Amino acid sequence: MIEFKKLLASAPHNQSLFDSQVQVTHEGTTLHLRFDSRDVITAATYEGPPDVWMSSLCELLINMPLSEARFVDLSHWELIWNKDQFFWDMKLEREDTVFFPPVELLHAALDLYRGREFLYKEESLLLCRCFGVRESSLESFLSSAQDTSFENLSKETKAGMGCRTCVPLLKERLRVVSETKPATKIESPLICRCFSVKEQEIVAYRNSTKGPTLEGLSLETKAGTGCRSCVPVLKNLLFPRVETKSRVYKSRPVADWIEAIDNALKSFPDSSPWSMNVESMKGNIVMISFEFRCSQREEEEMGRNLQGFLAGATDSDLAFFLRRALQR
Repeated sequence: MIEFKKLLASAPHNQSLFDSQVQVTHEGTTLHLRFDSRDVITAATYEGPPDVWMSSLCELLINMPLSEARFVDLSHWELIWNKDQFFWDMKLEREDTVFFPPVELLHAALDLYRGREFLYKEESLLLCRCFGVRESSLESFLSSAQDTSFENLSKETKAGMGCRTCVPLLKERLRVVSETKPATKIESPLICRCFSVKEQEIVAYRNSTKGPTLEGLSLETKAGTGCRSCVPVLKNLLFPRVETKSRVYKSRPVADWIEAIDNALKSFPDSSPWSMNVESMKGNIVMISFEFRCSQREEEEMGRNLQGFLAGATDSDLAFFLRRALQR
């Protein structure tokens, strides 16, 4: 796949398309698509000002079936350019943007190709006129989403984000569903990201083994054999300590630990730009809050650096986790 930066520099897909089967224009940008007899996109171009997002959209659409193109969103970009730092820098600039014009153009083009006119030809009841969200879309959301809140519905379908006259109706539908839907089982926290090992797997191993060890857990689940940043948490789950009323850790008051960690944190190079503060300490788990605008990838990288620095400066058995401070 071509580098994301080159898509901006060369704009290889910014051209007209001969015998395109569908074209849609919005604010000076026209998207062209051509399909084969099996409804697979064989060519995609755009005309308009150079735009890295339009170029990348055309790049990922080629050879994509119509059935898959209907569900294209930013996650497709993240999957293809997940190791491209320039992409993550560009994406960071769009995090507060509600509308993503390339995807809106694509959906309009696909609707035109399928001959679908949302406002007049769909039999399903129209709920949100601004974004063409119908009863069938709401039912699909409710059957597949774990979080059926109004906020998540708006995020997934954009329903209620236009004139907002449909908001009371949407909230009423969601309320009725929440009262009749069986309680959803809470997802077990992910402990080892390298091998996708969850807390319930670790607890199950501990409870089924007479003498649980970190080595035995690693042999059974591979947990802790990757980057090893999860090892302190694994130890805490395998060998839980009984919290005492005196609030001590390793015979030392927690207050003293927090003071020592806070002093070490002041020496951490990125502590000031990220506005880091010791938030809490429970057992060997220390939460560090921060106020810095960053991507998920940057946060994970900073977490690994912070773990190595503070563990070396204080105690290797302590596990340090970053937590984004509440936005004001």
